[in-house]
Amino acid sequence: KVIYITNEDVNSIVGEFYPSPIVNNETYINVTSTEKMNWKISSYDVNGRILSNEIKILEKGFNKLNINIFNNKSGIIIFRLENEKGAHYRKIVKQ
Repeated sequence: KVIYITNEDVNSIVGEFYPSPIVNNETYINVTSTEKMNWKISSYDVNGRILSNEIKILEKGFNKLNINIFNNKSGIIIFRLENEKGAHYRKIVKQ
């Protein structure tokens, strides 16, 4: 007899940014989304100033996101990846 077990509280998985450090104003991140939905991606400098905001539509399953960094300064950039179920934070160094 086979019993099907499910976990309704499965969360999306947000990976690390690559390449790290960012060299050419472009980075990638792998996100596994639990369903098709909008994700708001914001970036901030270490002083909390917003650098960018964008909305991406992620498909259910694996998604490879390309993110452009138009800040010419080197240093740490903090990303907030947010959907209706919560937020994920990542930081990355830009050369």
